[in-house]
Amino acid sequence: MMIFLIVKIFIIIITSKITKLIMSRYIHKFDTVTEYTTARNNNYLEPWVSYTEENTKVDYNKEKWPFGLLETPLTFEITGGGNIVWNARNTALTKTIEYSKDNGATWTSITSNTGSSVPSISVVSGDTLQFRGNNTTYGTSSYYNTFSGSTAQFKVKGNIMSLINSTNFSGLTTFESDYTFYILFAACTGLTDASKLLLPATTLTESCYNGMFQDCTSLTTAPQLPATTLAKICYSSMFYGCTSLTTAPELPATTLANYCYSSMFQGCTNLNYIKCLATDISASDYTMYWVQGVQTSTGTFVTPSTTDWSSKTGTSGIPNGWTRVDA
Repeated sequence: MMIFLIVKIFIIIITSKITKLIMSRYIHKFDTVTEYTTARNNNYLEPWVSYTEENTKVDYNKEKWPFGLLETPLTFEITGGGNIVWNARNTALTKTIEYSKDNGATWTSITSNTGSSVPSISVVSGDTLQFRGNNTTYGTSSYYNTFSGSTAQFKVKGNIMSLINSTNFSGLTTFESDYTFYILFAACTGLTDASKLLLPATTLTESCYNGMFQDCTSLTTAPQLPATTLAKICYSSMFYGCTSLTTAPELPATTLANYCYSSMFQGCTNLNYIKCLATDISASDYTMYWVQGVQTSTGTFVTPSTTDWSSKTGTSGIPNGWTRVDA
């Protein structure tokens, strides 16, 4: 009996050591969101990457970068029937993409257009649409292509980079052009949730997300914004008029760019929380009008204690009535 017990204990010890060896080899833990995001963008795939935010206990492995979604193309989960349309602002700039209603088994090509010629996809609640394309940009300073005008209700998830490279998008972290996703979902009033939409680019270009969700009045949850190298006007008006948004996505970039956050949350009347980790705020007008129209009765602004926001208050800084909290 004693020999059996000793053998059993020995097996438990050996098993424990083997498990720890495997865990230490294949589960990589990080101390900050930035380190975690960098690892993810360098193709460390779950479940081998893990980061849990100490204060909120949010598991980034499960929530912030949902399992498998780096390899999942841009996906609409339809929650209310109607149409998804692919609009061109002007026929001088149209873009062709493909969509699938059967999880990628078959793909149908559509080219954006204007007026009565806009391609339309009829959907019902429970449908899933996936999108892909091979376009380096969907807009210019004058023209853009957008899902605006869609009447269906939907959630959006998956990797936005599938619109840039239809097959090899999972590892993409850079943009080739300015105005990449300019106005892409603007005025999609049926869009309710973008929390599982992945925007994995780490280095941004001018106006790449400008107006992306502008006037999405039903949007309650925003995607994470992991980029650490910003560009002029990159997030300008991104959530302008999103009246159902209460919490802004964390802004991890430490160095800001000219007009990078200008009008970003303007008109977000229910917004009451922003976390901005900037330490170099020497750029010009980086927060111009960014919180004009947000609620001012209460709110929390989280920022490093070393960053001087004393001259930045009101509509172009920390909203009046909000409490500043050290990050």
